[in-house]
Amino acid sequence: MKKVKHLLLSCFVLTSITSGMAQDQTQLALDIAAARAKSTEQLMNYSWQRTIKIFLNEEEKIHNTVKVWFNDEGKMEGSYVGSESSEEQLNQSESMEQRIGLDYTILFEQTFELVVNYVFLSTENWIELMDNAVVSADDDVVKIELKNLLVQGDEIHIIIDNNTKLYKSIKLSSSVNDIPIIGSLEFETMSDGTNYPIKTEIIIPKQSMKITTEIIASKTLETMKTKNQSKKDENKGSLTKAWAPWSVML
Repeated sequence: MKKVKHLLLSCFVLTSITSGMAQDQTQLALDIAAARAKSTEQLMNYSWQRTIKIFLNEEEKIHNTVKVWFNDEGKMEGSYVGSESSEEQLNQSESMEQRIGLDYTILFEQTFELVVNYVFLSTENWIELMDNAVVSADDDVVKIELKNLLVQGDEIHIIIDNNTKLYKSIKLSSSVNDIPIIGSLEFETMSDGTNYPIKTEIIIPKQSMKITTEIIASKTLETMKTKNQSKKDENKGSLTKAWAPWSVML
């Protein structure tokens, strides 16, 4: 009889621990989703300048600087930053398709769309993914490891600041149309809690393709005092259709 009681007690304790862990991870998911939503909303008050580079077989094919902002409808817009060099201005005015070909352009767009989807997860996504996540935490950071999140066979490793619940870094391996991709993103957080990816690197080994983006250190994020005026001022040299919205989000 004592053995039965001991077994029942052990089962109760184990069930309580498991239930508590599930509740903790659900709350963690809600906290992260809330922090992300607030940060994304605050990001709409800023504009920034970012370099975009594309390498094929280690040769730099594209090197542009883009200014990005949110319009009144909450959608991202961008324009090339002017260059004093007429040759560079000519290069920037050429479409991506002209410079790297249609197949690479499509792959670039599809890859960035996928990576953005990993970064901008909804509250529902966060709650669902925690069911299968491996989570570890200390006083400073929370580490989350996931598999089969958006694409079968993908893996994502997220490091989150345990105080702010905002991103510090993301590393992922996934695929686009069965083409493997490897990505890494580094994030910074401003004093007002706005979290943003300062560096991104995506490698597509099969195509010997590498994509990097980086916020220019001297420019970083700057508050837009008048969105409408800024939008009018930047209309010249606006991005071509080849630059999909997600290409300027990271």
